[in-house]
Amino acid sequence: MSNRFDTRQRIKLIVCAAVGFIAVAFYMMSGGQSSSQSETHGQGRAVSGFIAAADEKGYARYLERHARAELPAVHIRVEAERHLAGRNQPVKPIAYEGADGSAVLSDEAGDITWEVDVKHGGLYNISVRYYPVEGRSEAIERSLLIDGKTPFAEADRLLFPRIWGSKSDAIRQDAQGNDLRPSQVEIPSWQELVLTDMDGYYDEPFRFYFSKGKHTITMKSVREPMLIDHLELQPVRKVLSYEEQRELYKQKGHESPPGAMIKIQGEDADFKSSPTLYPLADRSGPATEPYDLRNIRLNTIGGNNWRIPGQSITWMFEAPEDGLYKMGIKYRQNLVQSLEVTRKLTIDGQVPFAEANKVSFKPGGDWQMLQPGSKDNEPYLFYLTKGKHRLTLEVTLGEMTPLLAGVETTILELNQLYRKIIMITGASPDPYRDYELQKQIPELQQVFQEQSRQLHGVIAGMEQLSGGKSERTAVLNTTAFQLDDLAANPESIVKRLEAFKSNIVALGTWMLTAKEQPLEIDYLVIASENHSLPKPDVSWLANAGHGIKSFGTSFFVDYGSVGTAERSEEAVEVWITGGRDQAQLVKTMIDTSFTPQTGIPVHVQLVDPAVLLPATLAGSGPDVALQSSNVVNFAMRNALQDLSVFDTFPEVKKTFHGQCVRAVRVRRGHLCHSGAANLSDVVLPQGYFGRNRRKTSPDLGRSVRIDSGAEQTADEHCPDAQFDDGRFAVPKRRFLL
Repeated sequence: MSNRFDTRQRIKLIVCAAVGFIAVAFYMMSGGQSSSQSETHGQGRAVSGFIAAADEKGYARYLERHARAELPAVHIRVEAERHLAGRNQPVKPIAYEGADGSAVLSDEAGDITWEVDVKHGGLYNISVRYYPVEGRSEAIERSLLIDGKTPFAEADRLLFPRIWGSKSDAIRQDAQGNDLRPSQVEIPSWQELVLTDMDGYYDEPFRFYFSKGKHTITMKSVREPMLIDHLELQPVRKVLSYEEQRELYKQKGHESPPGAMIKIQGEDADFKSSPTLYPLADRSGPATEPYDLRNIRLNTIGGNNWRIPGQSITWMFEAPEDGLYKMGIKYRQNLVQSLEVTRKLTIDGQVPFAEANKVSFKPGGDWQMLQPGSKDNEPYLFYLTKGKHRLTLEVTLGEMTPLLAGVETTILELNQLYRKIIMITGASPDPYRDYELQKQIPELQQVFQEQSRQLHGVIAGMEQLSGGKSERTAVLNTTAFQLDDLAANPESIVKRLEAFKSNIVALGTWMLTAKEQPLEIDYLVIASENHSLPKPDVSWLANAGHGIKSFGTSFFVDYGSVGTAERSEEAVEVWITGGRDQAQLVKTMIDTSFTPQTGIPVHVQLVDPAVLLPATLAGSGPDVALQSSNVVNFAMRNALQDLSVFDTFPEVKKTFHGQCVRAVRVRRGHLCHSGAANLSDVVLPQGYFGRNRRKTSPDLGRSVRIDSGAEQTADEHCPDAQFDDGRFAVPKRRFLL
């Protein structure tokens, strides 16, 4: 029994030892595996952090870090003249009209710092009252620092827009009755701007966190000068939803006045954020107001010029009495197919309710009437007091914001990964060499996978917005497919590095085009709640009549003629081979400068460039030809006049750069004076100064040019070959001046 007991004990000991050995081995294996997994997870966390790095310093993360901060209901105003210091620029108080006290000049370089004492810590909006000083007519740009540091990446680029408007309220017309596009000039004035995102990713103004105590605020100059009156820390304004705003209307007893309707023509906009937002002419049909079958009418605004986030157009109007009004906007959105474009609507500088941050305009080839309202087709009502108001529509990204932000993050991550790869392989890697990229860049495969998933999410979002697949997702699909394949075969990146780089570039190009939100407006309507809005289009019968009448009118209207002077022996006949816009600019300068100073009438005609040389050889050409570049063809046919025979030529020649003259010498004569390549030509006939003209000989010391530098002296052309005008060629029966 004892032997049997000893045997059993030995067996138990052996089993226990074996179990212990297995447990230890399993533990060791598990520990090694845990270590490996831990390392992998660590790499995953590193990759996650790597992917989020682009946003780590962004505004979204900044808000997350201060999500529990209070929103104090206090105002803290800082007068600009009470600055602490100005680096790289002398800062002196300036007494300027319209400023509350003194202002300071923030020049194109340097920075200015102010101290602010915050009694209640929390999140604030920051507003700046500024005056755009004359500069290069670009938007003013600044960086903002709090306590010497940029609070988030977006605060590094803050825009302060300039305000533009038409030079004259009334639209001038030429002798033929065509509208002349008014010049756009800057209308500088004091403005108060709450700092916002210049790229349009965020609808609301930026919120800046200040703890209790003293802080410094620094404005660092990036571009263009401006005067600063004061800065103010303001309470964060909560924008109510329309339902909440509607309840307030009811509580205050606001009602809609009966029978009111105000129509505001789009082309009559009072203020614009860019000089390119000028009135446009639409002759596609009788639906546009005002309409004219025969003559050109400036009757719309916007179009492809009004597409960049941040661009805005403002109209002034007068409400007849206090009350609630609805709104209608007659528009056409035919440039972005299958996607809606978005505008932010403000009245007197304030967003009336949250839904006004994203007013969407559906695509379509015809004119449409948008009545901003709920999904139940209930129109939004806006409370207006009696008197003047300011209505502004600003380009925003709307529902595209998160999708564009996702693609931008992907571009940043793939760019950073590409740089890591070429640090190892070089720009032109050897396709037969194993660079062991997965060992040297452990996160390689995971970055491919995660960015591919992100792009697929953006594609799904785009398809949801457009109602299906479209050509706008082609680049995203191509890149996502490549990333999927690279994730499955990461070693193939060496052979496909150039294609990988090309797709990153294509994503960047896609970002630029996807941000564009073009919209054309005919007119806006402010009306009582029960007042019906005008129909945006006309009947098919009216459209058919327009087509028939246009065809008939084309036999009698000279669409190529531009000018106020009728054909006569005294009028100079000018041919322009460019577009109507260029011709109209030239004609405007002729009417305002050349004709008043010389007394010589001018008739301008748009022609095909191909007809100039045959008409010249046939003896039926014009007195003056603009934008003629066939100097060689004229020279080959012995149709050029030697300018060096004129007594004043040596003096004029000195005003030009030597290379400008050398390029247009033929044999020993000077056939033309050239300012730079691809420049405009003005042609005058031989004997122009002796045949029914007030001058008997050409004076080359003064300008008789009729071009973009009308009535400029010769020394204003081509001193350093930088001017986009100046080529002078003189045919045998013409002067090209």
